[in-house]
Amino acid sequence: MEATSLSSSQPYPEAIDETAKATSSEAVSTASPTPVDLAMRATNPDQFVLASGGYQLVEFFAFWCPTCRSMAPVLKKLENQFAGKVQFIYLDIDDPKTNPYKQSLGYLYQPHFFLIDGQGNIIKQWVGYVEEEELTAVLGSLQ
Repeated sequence: MEATSLSSSQPYPEAIDETAKATSSEAVSTASPTPVDLAMRATNPDQFVLASGGYQLVEFFAFWCPTCRSMAPVLKKLENQFAGKVQFIYLDIDDPKTNPYKQSLGYLYQPHFFLIDGQGNIIKQWVGYVEEEELTAVLGSLQ
């Protein structure tokens, strides 16, 4: 699914390591990168603050969402690339504590990304899979 880019002025596994199970006594493993633990990505909603004074990329995701899982390695890479410039926030849509943020930001469905400025204004948003190049260009253009 291609991302839908929306504008508003309103205030990871990299790959799942699935070991092939042979019916014989030996197991065959598939070659894949180290899995990203999605549980480590979830931000505690109690610690999330809009208008933090800096840029934030907020992702509403679900652990069971295949598109969210495919975005995990992209986001991890961007988080490293833009460390100190953009704070990455990952809100689990199945956590009831995220409901106020879903309502205030206008969450539609997962994954839903919001780029927020230091005053809490939505600069840009995307729904669905977003190409790494697009996110890199937008985040790289931030002053």
